Amino acid sequence: MMAGSMRNILLGAIEVKREEYQKGKSAETIKQELKADGFSEHNINRILIEVQNKPIPEDFPPNIIKDSYNIKENLVKLILKEDLGLKVQDVVRFKGRDYVVQQVNKFGSETELLIKFYG
Repeated sequence: MMAGSMRNILLGAIEVKREEYQKGKSAETIKQELKADGFSEHNINRILIEVQNKPIPEDFPPNIIKDSYNIKENLVKLILKEDLGLKVQDVVRFKGRDYVVQQVNKFGSETELLIKFYG
């Protein structure tokens, strides 16, 4: 449920901000507005990428993934070698698909993420 809600919020923000960007509002102004609205830094950057019609990059370079497990068809556990500063409800790109971070656990220098596909 949370993944679907976050998807709708993000899609709505992208639609509104894309229109504003096309009408001449700067990316920096949009960034400040999104920050004031309470969006995380990661989601703000994601929205700005989409607003500017740039390709969406993978959020997890292969060299930082220690392991990954498919828990269910739409749920993946990632063990990362480093902390990327992601937060619950951040939308991430993994293997060409968009997921919402459901849980973040830190163990020393490693980070465990539970991500859910919201397709």
